[in-house]
Amino acid sequence: MLGPLPGGLSAAYESETAPMTTIQIDEQTAESLKSKAQALGMNLQEYLRAIAGNGSQPAEELTHVQWSAKLRAWAASFPALPHVADDSRESIYAGRGE
Repeated sequence: MLGPLPGGLSAAYESETAPMTTIQIDEQTAESLKSKAQALGMNLQEYLRAIAGNGSQPAEELTHVQWSAKLRAWAASFPALPHVADDSRESIYAGRGE
């Protein structure tokens, strides 16, 4: 394991095939990463691998109430239509021989 980062963190990881690397980040960033990892039940190494692997942050664990609230907030972020949208089956399939 290579030298620790501020806050007792280390960016190096042990692997038989991967070389170890040290990165330098400020203490605030290190603490933020550590907190995000812990919130997801991961250690820092697992969290950084997950971010590096798919280019996005791992999904957070939400209760159904939290998920529903986030979905509603996302939907509310779009502008309202000035009219009622006709999403009936008849309008969707109009002109298709039904």
